[in-house]
Amino acid sequence: MNPLKVRAYSSQRRARLVGASGGFMPSDWQRQYARQGGLCRWCGKAAPLTIDHILPLARGGTHTPANIVLACAACNSAKGRRLVYSEWQPPNPLPLDN
Repeated sequence: MNPLKVRAYSSQRRARLVGASGGFMPSDWQRQYARQGGLCRWCGKAAPLTIDHILPLARGGTHTPANIVLACAACNSAKGRRLVYSEWQPPNPLPLDN
């Protein structure tokens, strides 16, 4: 199976389990990957990427493309449930809209 599909479906399952609204499909993953140039949103490194919710699901965030960026496992773990910029400072964020 395609690794992008596995990641997208795994995150979709997790979002359903916590009751988050919205959907993030493999095509959304591919668009975000292209938009970020295959780099982590928070540190800018080329590493295997995971789905990171800007407003964490645990804090009422949605599982929609507008609330999702791709981050390396280290940044995603470091950020955790915290809010970007107010509670956690990304080391070298990409200059994007979200």
